Amino acid sequence: MLPGALWDSSNRHVLIDTECLPKNGLQGAMRAAWVTRRLRPRRSVFESTYGPALLMIHRVVAGHLRGHAQQALLNALGVALVVMIMLILAGATFRETHQAGMLLINKILKVTFASMLWLGLIVGMVIMVINRYSQVRDRTQQLAVLKTLGASWTFIYTLLLEEVILVAAAGTIGGIGLVYAIRLLLAHLVPDLLFIQTRYELWPLAGITAATSFLFADLCGLWSASAVDLIEALSYEQ
Repeated sequence: MLPGALWDSSNRHVLIDTECLPKNGLQGAMRAAWVTRRLRPRRSVFESTYGPALLMIHRVVAGHLRGHAQQALLNALGVALVVMIMLILAGATFRETHQAGMLLINKILKVTFASMLWLGLIVGMVIMVINRYSQVRDRTQQLAVLKTLGASWTFIYTLLLEEVILVAAAGTIGGIGLVYAIRLLLAHLVPDLLFIQTRYELWPLAGITAATSFLFADLCGLWSASAVDLIEALSYEQ
């Protein structure tokens, strides 16, 4: 049996972990497709019941995240920063002052602080989307191998969606943790100037917003990769 293959005794066929397939260009991709077809010549390796197909998606996603742990960590960090900025924008409050000389300074600080946060949010989301688009685009050969093995677009969409959910969930938790850390830091450094309210109802919204941006980049990258000719995609080099 090939390395990374999983035998499904219920349907008596082999499920292939695509992370273990050869990745040396066109020759490796076609050899992987030929070997897998020899294992199941009458049906696609992806034509199975819901359970085995879902198990295969889990294996492919887990293998990709393990093999690209640094990339996954950076993606989660990008989501965390976006979530953190959104929660700070929603909860940051400047304490009122009655000193005549401080009113103008207080207003300037409010405008400057809000402008910097909005700028950081926009730049962060743009960088996150572009970075994720490039990552999906660089997986053109892997997606072509999956299509060669008989994977449907639904399978590939589900695979990318699971990656988005895992990364967004980790990033959202990290962003909430960063907000609490900044809140404690501000309470220690400038307790009379600025504090951050905890807006629990915005936690899911912040995570969903970041995940939606991530998913949008996935769909754009997938659309771009799908427009490439299959033979050209199989010989695609990162």
